[in-house]
Amino acid sequence: MDSISQLVQTMQAGFDRLDAKVDALHQSVAKLEQLPDLVRAVGERDVMNHESLTGAMSDMERRLATRITDLEDAVRTHSTLLQQNVADIEKLMAEVASLRRRFDQRDDLATLEQRVSALEAHMKIR
Repeated sequence: MDSISQLVQTMQAGFDRLDAKVDALHQSVAKLEQLPDLVRAVGERDVMNHESLTGAMSDMERRLATRITDLEDAVRTHSTLLQQNVADIEKLMAEVASLRRRFDQRDDLATLEQRVSALEAHMKIR
């Protein structure tokens, strides 16, 4: 009988191990049954994140487009002002050149007048 009791104990240990494995299998099945819900939740979160990021990117694109347009307008305005300044500077340079010529002629006239005065004095015309 000893061998029968040993066989019963061995079988009981086998059944206990089998029960533990069945319990572990049931837990795994329960987790697998939760998996579709988890996948759906992750998918919904990803969709919400995508929509949020898409909205934020669209908003940023609009703001950047507005800022770029403002910068382009400022560059055009400053370019026009710069062209006007260049034209004004060219006019001033021409005026300065004209004044220099007139001043040089005055110097020449003053020298000529001195020479004429000297000749008149020498000739006693005045």
